[in-house]
Amino acid sequence: MVMTDFELLLKKGQVGEQAALEYFKKLTEVKDRTDYNEHKFYQKKGFDFEFLNRKTQTWDRAEVKTNIRENNLTFFELYNKKQDLGWFNTSTADILVLFSVYTKKLYYCNLKEMRNYIKSRIDSKSINYSTVKDGSIGVWIPVNKNSLIKELE
Repeated sequence: MVMTDFELLLKKGQVGEQAALEYFKKLTEVKDRTDYNEHKFYQKKGFDFEFLNRKTQTWDRAEVKTNIRENNLTFFELYNKKQDLGWFNTSTADILVLFSVYTKKLYYCNLKEMRNYIKSRIDSKSINYSTVKDGSIGVWIPVNKNSLIKELE
């Protein structure tokens, strides 16, 4: 059986979600919301799991993306293929967790801070938009050279 592009992306995404869940479960309590059929309400809000932030004693939300390329660039989707706002603008997550299938490393950033950073780069015309294969439009950011993106160790 040949898998569709969507099925391959889904499998790849699940690998990143599992890696992130395993990491966070070692540190704190986690509410797994990754099963779309079971958690459509949360998934439509743009996050994959909640975790107890031990510093603030609040439940923070995390969105996981498994889209780091071999060259350590990750894609932030500003507009989806229908030209509606993309996940980067619509997610209600507090943090974004990024996973590389190449290095098996996890990274994270504060989503609000990253939105402000990318908006300022767009406003100053110091970053270019890119269109990817499915027609989505966004920007590529290096995970290992951006001070807002930290490796989870």
